[in-house]
Amino acid sequence: MIKSILISIIAIIGLVICQSPESFELKKIESQTYFDSISTEELSSNSIRHIRKSDDLDILFLATSSGLGFVDYNNPTDQFAMFDRDLLNLPVGGNPGLDVNGQDIAVSGVIQVEAADGIEPEGTGIGYSSDGGQTWGFKPQPVDPSDSPTYTTFNWGEPGFEQEIRKLSVTTEIDNVSYDVAILGDYIYAASWAGGLQRFQFKNVLLSDGEDPNPWEPIPLPMDNELDQECGLINTEEFELNPKDPSDGGSHNHKGFSVHAVDDTLWVGTAGGINKGVLQPGECINWRHYNSYRNDISGNWVIGFADHILTNEIGESFQRIWAITWSTGGYEKYGLSYTDDGGYSWNVAEQLTSMNLRIYGISTEENRVFVSSDTGLYFSLDGIHWEKMSYPAEEQGEQLLTEAYFSCLHDSLNNRTWVGSPDGIAFTDNLGVSWEIIRFWNTTLNATTEQDRFYAYPNPMYTGSYNVFQGDSFVRFVFEPQDVPEAQLAIFDFAMAKVIELDQSHLAGNGQEILWNCRNDWGDKVANGVYFCRLTASDKTLWTKVVVIND
Repeated sequence: MIKSILISIIAIIGLVICQSPESFELKKIESQTYFDSISTEELSSNSIRHIRKSDDLDILFLATSSGLGFVDYNNPTDQFAMFDRDLLNLPVGGNPGLDVNGQDIAVSGVIQVEAADGIEPEGTGIGYSSDGGQTWGFKPQPVDPSDSPTYTTFNWGEPGFEQEIRKLSVTTEIDNVSYDVAILGDYIYAASWAGGLQRFQFKNVLLSDGEDPNPWEPIPLPMDNELDQECGLINTEEFELNPKDPSDGGSHNHKGFSVHAVDDTLWVGTAGGINKGVLQPGECINWRHYNSYRNDISGNWVIGFADHILTNEIGESFQRIWAITWSTGGYEKYGLSYTDDGGYSWNVAEQLTSMNLRIYGISTEENRVFVSSDTGLYFSLDGIHWEKMSYPAEEQGEQLLTEAYFSCLHDSLNNRTWVGSPDGIAFTDNLGVSWEIIRFWNTTLNATTEQDRFYAYPNPMYTGSYNVFQGDSFVRFVFEPQDVPEAQLAIFDFAMAKVIELDQSHLAGNGQEILWNCRNDWGDKVANGVYFCRLTASDKTLWTKVVVIND
């Protein structure tokens, strides 16, 4: 079951990376960008994996399928933009992890590569900034030397009381992806499937000759059968930092997937539960390990956290820690778990668990909590009763063609709720009564070739993964705006038999796209294959093709 969940996570990352065309033009452009000397004037992807804000800068940072973007959150119809990766030290590929703390920023990278077992994710390192994104540093993904023995050792503990810890060598970036990052003090922490939990110092670094001044440092987490782990008291005869399956001598709890920092405490999610880490002198960490077998969390696969300051019935404030807890099989369930007493006891949001939601993101502010899931966006005022918000759609017809949302964020200053999806970003100022949708596409206005004047995306079209909405999967066909009044789109199979013909009634809300739900004239889903698409308008005929794969 652990492997099947990892495959689903990789599929999500693949969707984030592959969903959209490689270049776009912004739907709305009104002002100069905040980082105008180090950014491009458009987002380069519709897939928004994370949304984080910096109150110091009044900026929303957006982790997308092709890099880091941003927008002024007080003026959301102003220009969105991307940090220019060619000018800055930023990781290539999509961004599975993003953390923003004031003017400190950390972002991780991932690409997909061909490997012995097929297409696999590969980590591409960490980009970091301590001045709000004006300048960046870069840290390659942590790997051991290629000639390392199967097991190596490292020192861990308070200076003068270190212990020598045995660890499995990880000599490749494949499956070694920093799925999440967190900033705590002068350190950036990264949670990785193969690399476990590691950190490096990114501020107040002392330079030294001939050595890496801020090397990656592996951090031991409790093994599956351990309740806790204290600095200087690790049983080094039995302990081994090993992210393999238990049947191969490893621990699921060493497979990192999420990390979150609150004050002097780290919350780390793995394939084996939740770990609470409290910093000790010398930057050592004492750990407490929670899982579904011993504690009341819904599942052992923990993919995200959020912290929440609330007030009890007698007016006292307390801190709630939310954890997105997925099932790894058996009696476990998908859901949302939380603690109000620092982990001493845990509860489950029963309504969400009963719905079997796969939650991808969570956002808290004031008394509200929002979750983005595989079936929509939900919010609650008490953590017990949850209400589903409307699907993002504008009055003129533009909508997000997806029921799954990767990320969400509530901005109480503007009473504005954001949602990020594989098909664009949207916001509402009235809890979903009305929406503003911002999508990006490769404009045909200045096209010089037939291929650029008429094209389809996503392409190839995986009907079980892309643009799935109300039981259908949609391909978008983009063409020149002046052709809209007379546009007719005919789709043919490989034998050139007509499958369906579409007209202006199938236009998307932006007025420059025709939507096809991958069905024929009889309403049946089309078979796998190549389809030829003919656009006729005025006195011209344009052709393109799309590959449909029913996965």
